[in-house]
Amino acid sequence: MLLAGAQGHVPQAAEVVIESPESTQATLWLPETTMVWGTITEDCFRMPVSDALVMFVDAMGLVIGSTMSSAEGRYQFRGLQPGSYGLVVVHRQHQPRALRVVATGVEPALVDVELTRRSLRFKGVVRDFDGKPFACVPVKLADGSGSELRETTDGAGQFSFCTVPLGIYSLIVGDSSAAPMRILLDRDHHDVQVILERRDRSMNRNHGTAERQLGA
Repeated sequence: MLLAGAQGHVPQAAEVVIESPESTQATLWLPETTMVWGTITEDCFRMPVSDALVMFVDAMGLVIGSTMSSAEGRYQFRGLQPGSYGLVVVHRQHQPRALRVVATGVEPALVDVELTRRSLRFKGVVRDFDGKPFACVPVKLADGSGSELRETTDGAGQFSFCTVPLGIYSLIVGDSSAAPMRILLDRDHHDVQVILERRDRSMNRNHGTAERQLGA
């Protein structure tokens, strides 16, 4: 058995039969390999996505290799033979993305991928310690990038935000002086109950945060 390999090429093996004590020639063709690299970002804020799983799939649907994106959202994968592959990117807070990549073997292929965050409806209710609803209370939901969503509670003390991406947010209930609450929004936590202290029982306004409860 004759084995041959070189950096940047696919190793090959061939069976060689020696029929005489004289020298025997054998030729092996080593296909070149190429590299695919790029950056994984969110489609809304163009922020890099770290710890995304990047997989390469052949024509038979078999995963031939994978890598992870860095803190800057960058990835690279070496050792692909020239050809067409499926590129699949998976992240726990984003919808999976699949696209077709053609590796020529001449130059590294640059493939940037944008992911869309998974989203949910985030709703809640604001009550006082006696269980009575607070109406007309401002509610603000903010993420780490400075983006904000604003709502006001209805007559039943309820509020709702539609299509909120999964992630960690600051929830501020009441006026701007109210202390923000850290909220993890995922498949198991997308409802919230906020308990507020009613300073003046003759008024239906708040305004100091006392307690919060999360529930699925």
